[in-house]
Amino acid sequence: VPDALIPPDGARVMSLTDGLSK
Repeated sequence: VPDALIPPDGARVMSLTDGLSK
């Protein structure tokens, strides 16, 4: 999903999930 379509809160969740998965 393009970042432009992700709400600010959604982007934070994605970043946290990315960090946890790594």
